[in-house]
Order: sequence, then structure tokens, then C-alpha cells
Amino acid sequence: MLKRLISVYLRKFKRKKSVKKHIAFVALNKEAIQHLPNHPSKNKIIILVRMDEIGDYILSRNTFSIIKNAPKFKDYKIIFIGNKLNKNIAETLDTDTVDEFLWIDKEQFKKDHNYRSQIFTNINNINAEIAVELERTSDVNLGGIIIEATNAIKKYGSSNYYLYDKLNILSDSFFNHLFPQNFELTHEFLFNQRFVNWVSDTNISITKPAINAKLLPKLNLPEKYILCMIGSSKKSKNWPLRYWIELIGQLLVCYKEEEIVLLGGNREEEFAQGILDEIKDERLYSMVSKTNLMESFSWINAASLMISNDTFAVHARVALNEKPTVVMANGESSFRFSDLGQFSPNYTVIYSKQYLEYLPKMKNADRWIYNVSSVDMATIFPKEVLDKCLELYKN
Repeated sequence: MLKRLISVYLRKFKRKKSVKKHIAFVALNKEAIQHLPNHPSKNKIIILVRMDEIGDYILSRNTFSIIKNAPKFKDYKIIFIGNKLNKNIAETLDTDTVDEFLWIDKEQFKKDHNYRSQIFTNINNINAEIAVELERTSDVNLGGIIIEATNAIKKYGSSNYYLYDKLNILSDSFFNHLFPQNFELTHEFLFNQRFVNWVSDTNISITKPAINAKLLPKLNLPEKYILCMIGSSKKSKNWPLRYWIELIGQLLVCYKEEEIVLLGGNREEEFAQGILDEIKDERLYSMVSKTNLMESFSWINAASLMISNDTFAVHARVALNEKPTVVMANGESSFRFSDLGQFSPNYTVIYSKQYLEYLPKMKNADRWIYNVSSVDMATIFPKEVLDKCLELYKN
């Protein structure tokens, strides 16, 4: 308990400390942007900005067609500016709704003044009439400042949800068309539709996230396998190594015909090796760091059962099919990202004990700022996960 309290305190301290840094960063870059030319005549171009991660992109990409087909934006060119991590999926799946892509290295953008200056110049030279920040909770030092660089006449965005009002006021200042803040517990996929319909003056409903599996790479995959997504974008989402080892050992006993495949990125290589060192079985092997993004989607799509502690993979899974999926989650922003049961009947999520304990006491606004610790995931035990697997997937 003490370890968790210390962890949560440190997260709050770092968050508060970052406020001044964000404000200073924005002030510095706004000054640089002011020296860029503001062309009086604008091109019929819409810039869409989305700088967040792969899972977020998956929940947003289906709404691009709403903008593309909106009478309001007839004859407009659409340029998407985003996180370069999404390049592989976007340029494979979304060239029918986006005319041009501009990719940004987030880390370099934050650290390299010359890189930022070149990005600002490139964006300013597009000379777009309209700019839209697609994120519900955009970073002022990323999406917000990029919108500023467009010098567009119309700038659409969502009123932000920072814990600190200073940052919300700063974020809102980037836009002259602002979608109002609302603490409803709306899943991100549904919010994305609502927001884009507001921007486009349309009323179009999309049932669920969707990825056309026909566009995935054709790989030589096992006939039956259980996919273990062992990676995550944050330390607080990681399920303990010893739990993965215990679970996989039990899966090999319970499922006699299935192979067990580990999947993740370069950061998970050591983690995967830790599993392989403990479990010597020819039905267990690792594809960690051996696939690109689209190839990983092929593995996600074909798995008989998928187990994951990160939302990127489960967003892809639900967008591709309705096969059995078991997720371990800490509860952070759960209503926005991990609560995907409404989109798949064979999906279940197991939450940390701390989250389940606090949930009945939380108001809607509390769930937006719920603090998690890196130790919370250790309260989800292997037997719980195994039981859900056996319940959802009977071979």
C-alpha cells in the first residue's frame, strides 16, 4: 500500500511540475510562429491533426470518411498531420480518405528547436483554410502548437480536460471553434464521431471501429494460436513478468493444440526472453520485434484468442473481428479506451483491485483524473485471466 501511495504522489508531483514547462514551451514556440507569413488568401485545404498513439488512431480513422464526404467540405483537399508511429497503418489503409500525410517525430519535435522550426514552416506553407485538432485531450505542446502554426482561418478543437485550469485556458486559446467540455463517460470512438459530425455539420453514425482485413499482409501463420501482447506504452500498464510466466504455463496445459505466440515491440525483447528462459516448450515462441505494424495486425486478426495488457492491440482486435479477447487494465481512462464490450460480444476486461475498489465512490469527473500506480496491475492474478480465457475460448 505504501509503495502505491508513493507512486501516485510522484505522478501527481511530476504532473504539477510539468505545467510551467508546458506554458514556457508554448510561449517560446508561439513567438517563433508569429514570425511566419500569414498568407491573406487561403487554399481549400483541411488540415487534420492527431499526434497521439496507434490505438488512438485506430479509434479515429473511420471518421475521416465523414469529413471527406461532407457537403460542407466539397472540393477540399485533406492533409493529415500526425505521429510518425502511425505512418504504416495510415498509408496502407487510409489513402482513400486522406489526400496527403505529413509525419512528425514526437520526441524530436519536443527536443530539437531546428526540427520544430522546419515543421512549423512546412505547415505554414500549406496555407490551409481550415485546421482541425482531432484529439479530445490534446497536448498543448504538440497538437495545440501545431494548430497555431497552420494560421488557418477556421480552427476546430475540443475544450480540454487538464487538471489545471491554466492549461485548459491555454489549450482552448488555439481554436476559434470549440467543442464544449463534457464529463459524460463516452467511449473515445463514440466521441470521435460526435466531434467530427459537429465539425462537418453532419449526423452520421458508425457502428464500431473497423479495419479491412483484406488489406493486411498475407503471412504464413499457425492454424490455431493464442496471442500474448506483452508490451505496453506505459510502465503502469505492464502486467508482471512472473504473472505472464505463470499464465502461459497454465495455457500450455489447458490448450493442447494451440501454439502460444508472444508479440510486442523492441522494448519487449528482454521481457520476452525472460518468459522463454523460464518456459521451454516448442509450442511457445516469440515474434517480438520481428513484425512491422501491419504484420502485427495480421497476427492479431488470426489469433484464436488474444490476451493483452495494452489498448493498442485490443483496439485493433475489435476493429478486425469479434474473436475472444481478454484484457488486463489498471482502470486509467477505462471508459474512454478499454471498455470495448459494446463493440464485441467476445471481449472482456479484468481491472485492478484498486480501481474496482474506488469505482463506486467516483463521480464522472473523478474518472477523468483517476491516478494509477505501476503496482496496480499486480492485483490482477493469473488465475483470473486463465478463467476468463477458458470461459471465452473453448477449443
